[in-house]
Amino acid sequence: MNDWWQKKYNENNNFNEIFKKWEVGRNKLNIYKIINENLNCKNILNVGCGTGYDFKEFNNYFTKNKLTWEGVEYSDFMVDEGKKNNIPIKKGNIYELDLVINKQYNCVLAIDVFEHLDNLELALNNMINFSNKYVIISFLKYQLKIIKKS
Repeated sequence: MNDWWQKKYNENNNFNEIFKKWEVGRNKLNIYKIINENLNCKNILNVGCGTGYDFKEFNNYFTKNKLTWEGVEYSDFMVDEGKKNNIPIKKGNIYELDLVINKQYNCVLAIDVFEHLDNLELALNNMINFSNKYVIISFLKYQLKIIKKS
């Protein structure tokens, strides 16, 4: 997987501009708009965050709640690219979040991640374990599921 991301990144000199035009880019911005305007979240964990580009977008456009954002990403290449831009990303994967995360978040989200996973139940349970309010899962083509913890 790391080689695929690196190849895609190298093919597009301005990866972040292209990202904004992809459906996934628009989808992420719409999700962050929902979080900012409708959910009372103070901190977010984004699992499978890529380079963390959406963190910059979020801070530029949606600042109503003064949120803190952290990301976890499996791809070494994507983590390195994010860190070059001072994005708060940790190297890890959704199946072993406990190895890199040690606190609860108001919102734990995975955007366009679950369609790439083999063990959906384990992934969802790990997300639930680190959330004290919401778990948000988005699939390609704008299918959004918000789960509120009771």
